[in-house]
Amino acid sequence: MSHAGSRQSTSTEREVRSSPQAQSASALGRARKRQGHSCARELVAGSGEPTSTAREARPSPPAPSAAVLADRLGHNGIILLLFETPSGFAIFKYYGVQLFLPNAKENIWSKFINNDKTRLFIWLKEFRTFNDKSKVINHTGISTHLTEMIKKWHLPGQKLAVGKLEYKKAIEARLKIPCLFNDEVLEVMWGLNNLMRSLIPEETSELTEEDRLQMSYGMKTVLDRYGFHDFKPEMVNERICRGAANHSRVAEGTRPSPEGVYSGVS
Repeated sequence: MSHAGSRQSTSTEREVRSSPQAQSASALGRARKRQGHSCARELVAGSGEPTSTAREARPSPPAPSAAVLADRLGHNGIILLLFETPSGFAIFKYYGVQLFLPNAKENIWSKFINNDKTRLFIWLKEFRTFNDKSKVINHTGISTHLTEMIKKWHLPGQKLAVGKLEYKKAIEARLKIPCLFNDEVLEVMWGLNNLMRSLIPEETSELTEEDRLQMSYGMKTVLDRYGFHDFKPEMVNERICRGAANHSRVAEGTRPSPEGVYSGVS
C-alpha cells in the first residue's frame, strides 16, 4: 500500500510539474532571477540603471571623417558629375566627399562663389553641345553620343551625380550606373551655374531667366539667419554672394579669406 501510494504521489507530482501553468510559473521565476542578476551586475559596475536605458543615454557617434567617406565612395572619394548647360552637357570629376560632410547642404554653395579654389575639388573633363537636348536624355532612353561621353570617363563602381530625377532613373535603368540626386547635389549644380562661364569657357549660351533667378538653399539659410527673410533672388549679385559666403564661413567656424570666400578644401 505504501509503495503504491508513493508511486501515485510521484506520478501526480510529475503531472503537476508538466502542466502549462507550472511551466509558465517556472519560466517566469527563471526570468525574474536572471533580471535580478543582471541588475545586480549593473549596480556593482556603477551603472545604477538597466543596460537598455544606458544604451539610450549614450551620445550619438561622431560623423565619419573625410577619409572614411572617401573609402566608402571608392576612387579616393572622386565621383563623376553630369552637368547640363544651356547648349549641352559637361562631365566633371568631383570630390564627392563634400556631399556627405556635416551640414553639407548649407555649406556647399559657398565653395562656388569664385573659381580661385574650385580646381582643388572639381575638374572639367569634357563638354559637348547638342542641337536638341530634349532628345539626348529622357524617359525613353539616352542618346548614343551622351552614352559614349559618360562611359568614356566612368570607372567601375563609381557614382554619377545628376541634376534631375529623370536623369537618375534613365541612366540607372539604361547604363546601370549608380547615380546621386539629392539636395546636396543640387547645391553643387547651383554653384556650377554660378561659375559656368569660367569653368566651361566653351559654353557661350546664356542661362535662362529661370536658372538665373534661382537662389541656393545654403545662401537662403544664411540670409534668413541674419534677418533677410524677404530677400528676393533677383537681388542677388556677386557682392551679396561674397558677403553671405563670408558669414557662412564664420558660422561654420572656418576663417574667411580677405575676399570673403572660402580659402580651403573640405
